[in-house]
Amino acid sequence: MTKKKRVLTAIPHQKSDKIPKGELYIQPQIANKLLGKEYPLDHQ
Repeated sequence: MTKKKRVLTAIPHQKSDKIPKGELYIQPQIANKLLGKEYPLDHQ
């Protein structure tokens, strides 16, 4: 699994081969664009 695929898999809480490292926080707007879905922007 590539680094990018690992992060994209982890954002919606799906299982990946390893835990991605490096991003402690991804802005909700960016996550929505990456996933092509609309998640609530006020989630803490």
